[in-house]
Order: sequence, then C-alpha cells, then structure tokens
Amino acid sequence: MIVDFQHHYTPPELMDNSKGSILTRLNANQDPILRLTPLLADLPAHVRMMDQAGIDAAVLSCLQGFDEPDVATCRLINDCIKQAERDHPGRFIGLAHVPALDPREAAAELKRCAVELGFPGSSSPLSFKGSHSMRQAYARFGRTAADLGLFVFVHPLPQVIGWRQMDADDLGRMLGWEFSLMVTTVRLINSGLLDELPP
Repeated sequence: MIVDFQHHYTPPELMDNSKGSILTRLNANQDPILRLTPLLADLPAHVRMMDQAGIDAAVLSCLQGFDEPDVATCRLINDCIKQAERDHPGRFIGLAHVPALDPREAAAELKRCAVELGFPGSSSPLSFKGSHSMRQAYARFGRTAADLGLFVFVHPLPQVIGWRQMDADDLGRMLGWEFSLMVTTVRLINSGLLDELPP
C-alpha cells in the first residue's frame, strides 16, 4: 500500500481566492511562501491524481491549520477533513489541527478528533507563533497527544528560520524548510521532552 503523507487539503470555506484564481503569498524578500490554488479544495481532483500516480491513500493536513490559534477554525478544518474521509472511503486519513498554544482548547479538540472523528494523529508546526521555548511549547501538546495515543506530524511553517543566505533564489522553500526541520528535531531531542513522553 502506498500512502502519501505530505498531502495538503484546504476546505473551500478557507480559500481566500473565491474567484478560483491562484493566490501566491510572498515574504518580505518577495519569495513565495504559500500558493493557494483551487485544486487544494478539489477532493475529486485529488483522487484522480492519486489514481494516476498509484497512491492508495493520503494523510490530509491543512496549511492554514498548522499554526492556527482559533479553535473554531481548527474545528472547521477537522470537520471538513472528516467529511473528506466519508465522501472518499479508504482514500483519505485525517489529522487533527488544534490551537497548540492554548492547552485547554488544544486538549479538548485533540480528544474530540481522536474519540469522535477517529483521527490517528495530529499536525503540529515547527514553532508556535514565534515561540522560542520548544520544550514549553511542545510539552503540554505532546503529552496530550501521547495520552490519546496520537502520533504527531511535525511540519515546517512557510516562514523558515531566518538566515540571510536563504533570501535568494527561493532557497527558503528549497532548503530552509529542511533546515528548520533539522533544527527543531535537534532542539526537541536536546530538551529531554521525548525521553519523558510515552513511547
């Protein structure tokens, strides 16, 4: 079975290009950091492309939900992803999206996603709204996910770690995301948090 884990879906309600145009968001250096196209919301098109590529199932995550502080928006994303599972049985697997910096809301929504929606895991950004305390930011979120038996999919945010050499030739997207992932992984290991969480 072939599963695509890096598969993004945007509910139509969150598409801010309502006329069906392609929207590209740029950073301060005018490098593209996010590209919204109508295809992100077109699940039948996703299935057709998966069939053509020989992909059996896709784990759905939402770009807008990785660093979303509003629990209502997270619930909308989660409910739409669950509907995608229902509409295309066996083709999509949902991930929970939660406001990770709000421990109470995050715990409640993680539990709803695990128990009511049946999601096996949760998405998580590399950083939470610029928070530099990796251990503090991930501790509550990680413990709640572990208590619910959920895996955590750590995904880079469009705004990568600042490094002047990344400002040219779109290196932020090509190399910066991977660099950000490596830095986050090392910081999580060094924090000792992974040793404290259940395996």
